[in-house]
Amino acid sequence: RRNNEEKLRETSKQFVDLLSIIATGEGETILVPDTNSIAVEPDPAEYRDIAGEDSYVFMLLPTVLGELDALRSLRSRPLPSSHVALTPAKLA
Repeated sequence: RRNNEEKLRETSKQFVDLLSIIATGEGETILVPDTNSIAVEPDPAEYRDIAGEDSYVFMLLPTVLGELDALRSLRSRPLPSSHVALTPAKLA
C-alpha cells in the first residue's frame, strides 16, 4: 500500500508541475485543438473566431503531435499495388 501512495504522490507532483508550466495567467484564452481539428484547419490564426479574441495561446499536446506525425507518415507512403487503379492500355 505504501508503494502505491508513493507512486500516486509522484504522479500527482508531475501533473502539478505540468500545470505550472502551462499556467499563463488569469483570463488568458487557451485553445487546445484535437487531431481532427488540426487536420481540418491547420492554421492557428483561423481559430480566432472560436477564441473570440485576437490574442490567445494555441497549445498542441504531445498526443496530438504524435497523431499528426503518424498521419503524415501514412500520407507519404505510396499505396500498395492492390489499391492502384489499373487503366486498360489501347492496343494499336
